[in-house]
Parts: sequence; structure tokens; C-alpha cells
Amino acid sequence: ELNPVGIDTEVLKVSEQLAHRSLEKARLTALLTSAPLSHFSPPADTEELIEASRALLQREFDEVNAELERQDMKIAVNQTNDESVQEQISNQKTLIQNIEQRLKALRTLAKTQSIAKIDLLEKEKEWLNGKALLSEMQGKQKILLSEKQSYLQEKQRYMAEKKRDYRERLNKVQENISQLKQEKIKLMDRQRLQMLRSPIDGVVQELSVHTLEGVVSSAQKLMSIVPEDTHLEIEAMVLNKDVGFVLPGQTVEVKVDSFPYTRYGTLKGEVKHVSLDAVEDQKQGLIFPTRIKLMDDTLKVDGQLVRLSAGMSVNAEIKTGKRRVIDYLLSPLQQYQYEAMRER
Repeated sequence: ELNPVGIDTEVLKVSEQLAHRSLEKARLTALLTSAPLSHFSPPADTEELIEASRALLQREFDEVNAELERQDMKIAVNQTNDESVQEQISNQKTLIQNIEQRLKALRTLAKTQSIAKIDLLEKEKEWLNGKALLSEMQGKQKILLSEKQSYLQEKQRYMAEKKRDYRERLNKVQENISQLKQEKIKLMDRQRLQMLRSPIDGVVQELSVHTLEGVVSSAQKLMSIVPEDTHLEIEAMVLNKDVGFVLPGQTVEVKVDSFPYTRYGTLKGEVKHVSLDAVEDQKQGLIFPTRIKLMDDTLKVDGQLVRLSAGMSVNAEIKTGKRRVIDYLLSPLQQYQYEAMRER
């Protein structure tokens, strides 16, 4: 595993931002409804932040309600004043009707000169004053009606502005959430790359890094993995002088160093591939890597079958052919004869 400290911190930071933005989205969505508290549906993975978000929702909802109550109070006062003026107008109209009836009677008496003309003039003045007062009351009623319409429009405008503000904030939050999700996906990919995983199950061999928090270079080989549950193969090294006699398909007798062959026996194998590229060895000179397929990868050890594991060292004896006993006796003579003829 590579050092994950920096990337883990970034993932945690983005996750926290995503949680806050998700709660803000739920809160703004609820505020767009008529009953925000009952429509508040926070994400399930934000339990630690839900109470704080719910309190913020309650505070915003209370502020809106307080403003609406203030505007409703103005409308209610206006309604009360309007009802009072309406009653005054009704009373004034009744009074004017009474004055008109008395004025009519006085005019009849005035024709016969039964009353003084001054009395008729006084009553006409009273009627004119009554009409003027009625007109004033009706004017006041119109003002109250205009104020009421203004208050209602102000309330509607306030709610419309709030809804617009909620929607604008919600759109920004949704855009922010989308960006954070994309950023988190990228960070998670980077985080995943901090962990080196083998594509297969197996045994680690040739580990090149043994230091905690060690530094590795680009494309550096860190280890080799020998797959599990696969047929084991032997990588043997054939000396330069012997490689000409080794061919694929030849029989091999394998001796396992961990289990002495004199007690536990040997394994059978077959040459699978002989490399054409030589490798320089400081002690043995040029050697050729050769792959040997095992016919069986288990040995009977003390009555139990033991499966060989990757990394065990073995000796492989490749049978390159057969020779008669007489050939071993004649071989030195033949070599001497060949060298003698070459010296001539």
C-alpha cells in the first residue's frame, strides 16, 4: 500500500462538503413546500448533521412566518379600520336621509311662510355638511382599500422573492453537488490506485522493497507473484556446455531440497521450454533458463501428501539420452584419438 495520508484527507474533505450540500438541498427543497418541517427528508448518511440542519430549517421557517405575521397584522388593522369607516358611512347616510326628510318638511312650511327663512338655511347647511362628511368618509374608505391591496401585493411579492431565492440557491447547490460527486469519483480512483492489488491469488516472491514508507521509482519491479491453484513449473538453469543436449519433451527427475530424495523420493517432470537467450552468472558463466513441467506436485511425507509451494529450491536432472556401458569405457580412448589426430 502506498502512503494514503494526503489522498485520504482529500476524500474525507470532499465527503464532508458533499454531506453539507446534500443537507442544504434537502432543506431548500422543504422550504419550497407549504409545510417545510414535515417535508424535510435528509440523506441517510448525514445523521450527525441532521439536527443542526433541522434547527437551521426551523429558524428560516420562523423568520418567514414572523414576516408573514407582521404583514398579516397590517392587513388585519387595515380591515378593522375599513369596517369602522364602513359603519360610519352607513350611519352618515342614515343621518343624511333624516336631514333630507326634515329639510323637505321645512321647505313646505317655508312656502306658506310658517317658519323663518333662517331656519331653512340652517337645515340646508346641516345637509351640506353631512354630504361633505360622507364624501370624506368614502374617500378614506378608498384609501384603506388601496392600502389593503398594497399590503396583499407586498405579501405576495415577499413570498415570490423567497421562493425565487430558494430556487436559485437550490440550483447552485445541485450544481455544486454534481461537481463534488465527480471530484469524489476521481479521488476514489486515485485512492484505489494507492493500494497495489495482484490480479491473481498467489505467493509473493522476489520482494524488492522491504522498508516501511520506502521510495520506489516509476516502473520499478516490486515483487513477483506465483499464482495459486495452478500447475507448478520449475525454472532451471542449464549450463552452456549442456544446453546443446537439452530438448523440449525430455524426461526430468526432480529432487526437492526440502525433502531428501533418499527418504522421500523424487518427482517426474518434462522439459517444456529452453530459452535461446543466455544469462550471465558470475560463478557459472553463461546459463540458459529452462522451464520444466511437473507431472505431479505432491510428495508423500510421513504418510501424508504434501503439495510443493512456490519458492522451494530443487535440483533437476534432465535425461538427455542413453549410453551403453562400453561407451563410458571407450569415451576416453575416443577423445584421446580425436585429439591425437587433430595434433597431426
